[in-house]
Amino acid sequence: MWLIVSVEELFATPRSTLAIELFRVLFGLACLLKFAVETRRGYFEQFKPHTFLYFAHRMRAPRFKVTERLYKTVYVAKLVAAPCVVAGVMVRPALAVLALSFAVEVATYFKFHTNLMLLVACALVLAPASTLTLQNVLALGLWQTLEETGAQRAVPFAQGLIVVTMSIVYVATAVRKVNEQFLDGAVVAVTLRTTVRGRPGRKHFDGFYPAALSRWLEGDRATLRSRLRPWMHAVVVAELLLPSALLGPSTVFWGAAFGGLVMHMAFTLIFPATLAHFSLLSVSTYLLFLDPDLVARVVATG
Repeated sequence: MWLIVSVEELFATPRSTLAIELFRVLFGLACLLKFAVETRRGYFEQFKPHTFLYFAHRMRAPRFKVTERLYKTVYVAKLVAAPCVVAGVMVRPALAVLALSFAVEVATYFKFHTNLMLLVACALVLAPASTLTLQNVLALGLWQTLEETGAQRAVPFAQGLIVVTMSIVYVATAVRKVNEQFLDGAVVAVTLRTTVRGRPGRKHFDGFYPAALSRWLEGDRATLRSRLRPWMHAVVVAELLLPSALLGPSTVFWGAAFGGLVMHMAFTLIFPATLAHFSLLSVSTYLLFLDPDLVARVVATG
């Protein structure tokens, strides 16, 4: 019952807007990180006739077909929109552009991480008008801007939506991993081993593994799976328990936040280029699980 009450309070009681404003900045930074990696990897030119993504999209025979021109137009638009979200400039139009860009990306090449960013962008469109902006920081100073933003109050509907969304994502992800291949460590073992062995022939390597870890991955397959198996079970349990723990008392929250941070650091170590922006986004949502007024009080006393 306490969990339901906690979620209901996020939807119904006017609270400080500082937490959602800080999260909006972090979300913009996560978008910038994602776009920077993808642009460096040449994603701008990877959707056109005679490419795999273009062919795969047409093979699915969607009702709405993404064209090369639309893909590139939206790509350029999102590169402009992300800095606007961070700086607090035309935030709602910029978030709408990001939502559109994620929708196009999901239509061309579906990824669960991209789908999450689409949902978060849509929820942030419903957030109160932004006062934590670069213009205010330059005019008033950072701390005064934070204090004024903390004093602003509104019903945190958008914050509640993101909390519920992230809770569902954690539980659903854990449920998807409850299968013999994942829990046995086989999938992760093969993926990591293939990634390390394929490094010499790849233009962009998604990993910065120390020599000791690379040697560890090259060990006997059965031994590697036995080493990974306890960690796979731990990940599933952590993802199942995180939502309720994050909504619990402050002591439980900080323990859960630390556990979630360690888990996402491990994800990022495995595939930094692919998962860094997702980890940043996920850990940033922990701020929204806190009482918004508590966040404002902490900043005011700091």
